[in-house]
Amino acid sequence: MKRWSLSDVRHLCNSILKYSTNFSESQYGQIHEYSEGIPLYAKTILLSLLESGHIHVVGNSANIKNILKDSIKNRINRVYKTIPESRDILEFGIVINDDFTDESINEIFKDKKCTKVLFEVEEKFRLIKYLIENKLWKFEHFLIQDYIYHSLGNKSKEIHNRIADYLANKNCDSLYSKIFIHYRLGGGIMKNHHYIFSKK
Repeated sequence: MKRWSLSDVRHLCNSILKYSTNFSESQYGQIHEYSEGIPLYAKTILLSLLESGHIHVVGNSANIKNILKDSIKNRINRVYKTIPESRDILEFGIVINDDFTDESINEIFKDKKCTKVLFEVEEKFRLIKYLIENKLWKFEHFLIQDYIYHSLGNKSKEIHNRIADYLANKNCDSLYSKIFIHYRLGGGIMKNHHYIFSKK
């Protein structure tokens, strides 16, 4: 996850595509910006552009961010259509974020084979990645998280409250700040460890 320079990212783009692109310097700059200089993200962006058929038509006026956002939107919609049971799990994962683990999803979705579903999403759509050492799921790019979260609307409150309840039941003082934030974003009331907070 080391951050690369703009020149390194440009070289990576050409290496992945096996030919020099017709990107302008500003477009290389956008790829570097939205990949945060991280090779994995740069590769995700290029694959999204290839997938959406934009690589061969990208000209000086193209906006990499808008093309990427459209490609991500289409890919997520294909995931939901192909693996419909993944939608609730991925939306939950967006909200719980750093606690998107096998433990948390299996506790929340007791009647679903969550890990199996997520491995299918990872294999077919490269939307998420499994970190084996800590059984943690990560989304491949921040724009994926941004799109899914903002598409939730009021549903995000329900998910925040479910997560808050899940964390509160663990009875761990170190989780207090996370519990409070989720209850607050969910518009609920926190009643745990002798604390009571309500969103006004």
